[in-house]
Amino acid sequence: MRVAPIGLIGAGDDTGTVFQLASEAAALTHGHPSGYLSAGMVASIVRLLINGTRPETHLRSYSDLGAVDQSCQILRTYPGHEETLAAVKEAVGLAAKGLKDHPKAVETLGGGWVGEEALAIALYSVLSADSFVEAVSIAATHSGDSDSTASIAGQFWGAMKGLGGIPHDWIRYLDVLSPLLHLARRLIASGFR
Repeated sequence: MRVAPIGLIGAGDDTGTVFQLASEAAALTHGHPSGYLSAGMVASIVRLLINGTRPETHLRSYSDLGAVDQSCQILRTYPGHEETLAAVKEAVGLAAKGLKDHPKAVETLGGGWVGEEALAIALYSVLSADSFVEAVSIAATHSGDSDSTASIAGQFWGAMKGLGGIPHDWIRYLDVLSPLLHLARRLIASGFR
């Protein structure tokens, strides 16, 4: 959940570098490929969503979400990608079924205690939701690492929909909102220098 800001930096279409930087940052504390490659996926999906690679309609299939598909293409170039790729495919497949029993669906994806599970739960939540509140609620309503999964889901939704996609009542009292928005704008505009 901590690598999403890496998706805010860099040249607009340099998703491969964003993936690599996020993976390397996560590898400092997560030695298993599924831990650091799932971090690369998070940052690259954020980058692509910010760049406008986003769904225009409610998604129901793996191939409809360009950001996930493009990130998976990068993922496949790394050794040890199989667990992360399988978790992403399972999450997108579950979301495509249009299930209504979200807690049961999330339970099949794991507890979010490891990277690929947290990524899968967040993706399932965003793909199954019609609003930020619903996405975060789905991602937070399980007995696992729910703060991480909800954080990642919220990051995806925010990257996809922008500030207008988040309820104003949830953010207006943040004492650091203006500095955060200013920093995010600077990161996006800066590129790699």
